Amino acid sequence: MAKASKVAISDSIRRALFWQDLYSCLFVGTTRLLSHKDYEKFSHDNDLDFAPRSSVPSGFEKLISNFDEEFGSILSALNALCGVVDTRCTPGGSPIKEHPIDNSQYCIESRLIDLLSHVRSLAVEDNIYEACIFACFLSTYKLSTGIWEGCFIPEYCSTQILSLLSRTREDPRWKEDGYKELLVWLLFTSGSLAQRHRIQKRAFKLISETFFSVLQGIHDDWDALEDVLKGFIWSSHAMEQKTWQFWQEMHSPRKLSYSLDDESVRMHPA
Repeated sequence: MAKASKVAISDSIRRALFWQDLYSCLFVGTTRLLSHKDYEKFSHDNDLDFAPRSSVPSGFEKLISNFDEEFGSILSALNALCGVVDTRCTPGGSPIKEHPIDNSQYCIESRLIDLLSHVRSLAVEDNIYEACIFACFLSTYKLSTGIWEGCFIPEYCSTQILSLLSRTREDPRWKEDGYKELLVWLLFTSGSLAQRHRIQKRAFKLISETFFSVLQGIHDDWDALEDVLKGFIWSSHAMEQKTWQFWQEMHSPRKLSYSLDDESVRMHPA
């Protein structure tokens, strides 16, 4: 319409239209009208092709044959972006705001929503696959939030993941090789990257009750847990502190009876 009318649209307006369209699809399932393919600047991030970790994470390698080829490609891009963030934000390095990753986030999130639309259109539901897509979207979003740190999008994604997982208690795949570790990543990602108390408590309940027999104490030791999580989508800069706090709260005798702002119990030793 803009081209036909010979009216120039500012970059800010173009991005606003993009996000409105993307989030409408995410929240209520509307058909995408715009995508990353319509925005040349972030249709593809060539830098990620040569970044460290530009491959499917080892934990997903065991399972990737069960998912779409596009999902594997997205995992490689997201894994590479996590590597870029961690490299740039090492101790003593520059803060992430000095190395904007906006375009990479836009592209990956758009691809994930397109994939989510496709999965939702299939005749057979796959709650585990859908939870993986939401978890990847959540991880991408939290790599760099800027002024949107307190936005409701992470809470929505965490809620969706936990709701989807709650329907899979009897899914036989949890007994297959690699799926138990995937479940750990899904539960700890959705719980640790959420901010609302009630969502974290829901994640705690799924870990300690619903999937207790499946997990078999795999999360009892922090180092062992972190090794599992690093096999999937993981950014030390964006996720380690939050995940450690979440793990500490879960194993604390007081559970969640103390304030989430009590830094004396929540600071990672590193």
